[in-house]
Amino acid sequence: MAEPGAPPHYCLAIDTSDGGVRVSTSHDFEVPNLFILRLSGEEATYKVIWRKGRQVGAKLVSRAAPKRLTRYRGQSH
Repeated sequence: MAEPGAPPHYCLAIDTSDGGVRVSTSHDFEVPNLFILRLSGEEATYKVIWRKGRQVGAKLVSRAAPKRLTRYRGQSH
């Protein structure tokens, strides 16, 4: 989990759905209102809709487009 452009922080995804996520973080980290979560190799942006202690509930804002792999074609000699 990270604020856009910030270093990542580890969290525990307690519940996930197509429209949102519930996560728990360490006591020394305040989840930003808008954050990026990488889960199972995929990134998505979420917006916090509720907070309760170390847990937050957030709704899905957008999913990152899948990264395309390109093959390097070096010059042959």
